[in-house]
Amino acid sequence: MNYNRKKEQNLRTDISTLEYKTKEKLNEILKLITDDMAALDRDVKKVQFNDRTETEYFKQQVNMLFCDKTKLQQNYTNLEQKLTQCESDVGISNK
Repeated sequence: MNYNRKKEQNLRTDISTLEYKTKEKLNEILKLITDDMAALDRDVKKVQFNDRTETEYFKQQVNMLFCDKTKLQQNYTNLEQKLTQCESDVGISNK
């Protein structure tokens, strides 16, 4: 009977030790997961910031290209008018 009590006590001690080690390992894993999630969150925010910055840059570039296109169209129209005037002045007609 004494042997059984000793065995029971040993088993209880083993269970307590295993529970403690399991909780310790669980806490360690939870900390790693939390740290990884925080790092991922930082990375996502950095990427989002870079994307916003890049998007703004591209919007500016598109606006500049649109302005350049408008200027080129105006210059083309002006040149056509000058060409027509020059042709008229020298007596050349495209009609």
